[in-house]
Order: sequence, then structure tokens, then C-alpha cells
Amino acid sequence: MDSAFYVAVLNEDDDLHERAMALGGELIRSRDVRLITSEAVFAEVFAYSSNRGPRQRVYAARHDKTYSLVDCMSMVICRDRGIRDVLTHDHDFTQEGFTTLL
Repeated sequence: MDSAFYVAVLNEDDDLHERAMALGGELIRSRDVRLITSEAVFAEVFAYSSNRGPRQRVYAARHDKTYSLVDCMSMVICRDRGIRDVLTHDHDFTQEGFTTLL
């Protein structure tokens, strides 16, 4: 399953939305079909969604932000590891409470 399918399912305004919903439902109900995708496909879908406005963003608690997917991932990694200082000049990190060093 490619990102184009997921984007069509998630985006009601997509020209292929209805077709993707119908076909996806049909395939899920079929016992003869294995649906396969990859983490890279999900990363692409999340990257696409992060630029589509508050309704489709994957970081629901930050509707007013336009952070990139990679920035979101970096912020999560930094928080998980207790990192407060980041080698960047990106204001998004400052908004999230990090100290930017460039």
C-alpha cells in the first residue's frame, strides 16, 4: 500500500477518496488479500499531512504550528533523551522550549 492510497483515504477532498475508501474496505474484508506497507510510506503520509492544516496534522496538540515531520520527530527524540540544547537556528524548537545554539 503506497502513500497515495492513505492520502486519498485521509483527504475527503482528494479526487480518489471515494474509490480508495471503497477499495480499501473491499480489500480489508477479503481473506485472500494481504495488505503490505512500510514505515517509509507512513513517514511520507505524515509529512504530507503536516502541511495540510490543523484537520490533518499528526501532532494534534499543536494545531497552531506548522512544524515539519522531521522537526516533530527530532523534538520527540530530544525530549525522550532529556536533550535541551539543539544545534539549529529553527525557531520551532525555541517555541517548544528548547535552547537553539545557532
